[in-house]
Amino acid sequence: MLVALHGFVRKIGKVPVILQDGSPGFLVNAALAEYFREAEALYREGTPIEHIDQVMRDRVFPLGPFEVADQAGVDVAAGMFDVIARTAPPPSPPLVTVLRDRGRFGVKSGGGFYDWEGSKKGAPWGELPALAAPRGSRVAEPDEIVDRCVRSMWLKARDLLGRGIVESKEEADLAFVYALGFAMYLGGPFFYAEQRGWS
Repeated sequence: MLVALHGFVRKIGKVPVILQDGSPGFLVNAALAEYFREAEALYREGTPIEHIDQVMRDRVFPLGPFEVADQAGVDVAAGMFDVIARTAPPPSPPLVTVLRDRGRFGVKSGGGFYDWEGSKKGAPWGELPALAAPRGSRVAEPDEIVDRCVRSMWLKARDLLGRGIVESKEEADLAFVYALGFAMYLGGPFFYAEQRGWS
């Protein structure tokens, strides 16, 4: 059965990565949740969401974290956190959950982290700072934004590798490159971490 599924995935032009059970969100979504958490932490410290998005878009991904949530659906992102919260409840609800509960689902509802007019992105939602209060005033530099966001994903992926959820660093990196659009020249979270001597 596994061989047949592996062959089918390759036949439709996808890259299969075999994972073991035991991780809510498996690999990519589990690490994506940590990425969203770190991006939210940067925002709460004082860095504007549009700055975080631009840096991550310019350096690592096709879209920044808040743009991804709006494009994919804030309700979808919140659902991912709901699944993870069943075994690891967060100390406070993430902003995607708060926005979802207020009916701001992203592009499809005309507003999420940003206001949207059709597919055109507008300004960040005016009520967002109040939802994240009290916010700091420290704006992180681009290198810090990238390192903190990528490190959050790498730490989660490293934990899952250690638990045997994913078999190798190389398979994990492939998953992030092909599933999330992690810049291929950066190689994925594990390769990125090795190049910077993280341990």
